[in-house]
Amino acid sequence: MPITLQRLKTPRQSRNPSTSIKVLVVAVANWVSHIEAADFSVAVHHPSDLNKLKDDKGILPRYQSCHTAINQEGYVFEGHIPADVIKRFLENPPANALGLAVPGMPVGSPGMEMGDRYDEYDVLLLGKDGSSTFFEHIAKKQPSVVDPI
Repeated sequence: MPITLQRLKTPRQSRNPSTSIKVLVVAVANWVSHIEAADFSVAVHHPSDLNKLKDDKGILPRYQSCHTAINQEGYVFEGHIPADVIKRFLENPPANALGLAVPGMPVGSPGMEMGDRYDEYDVLLLGKDGSSTFFEHIAKKQPSVVDPI
């Protein structure tokens, strides 16, 4: 189901619709908790064919993960992207950007916490033309708001 995320101007108060996000999810409760803790409101939806939806949005298989977020402007956020990275992207989205992706499910990324285990990973900037470029390297574990797996 898609998840609708809306970044709140102030915690749990008025919503800013320009940064709302619809997220398509298979199983992502811990990532949703991470996003909610960053003042996004969330509505979860489960599409009957998540792969088709990803394909329709232009998310190539090599960039895919277990869930997809889509904001009102159509930007996609694929996988376990830290909330602060999403916020920075939305403050100044690059021209011709499709969105961001963290392919796979890196151990220790938001929603994939496993105690002290942690793998560094890159956040990719996806282009509308199917390309990707480096956006940000995540070298240290982000603060967790959920219990580890």
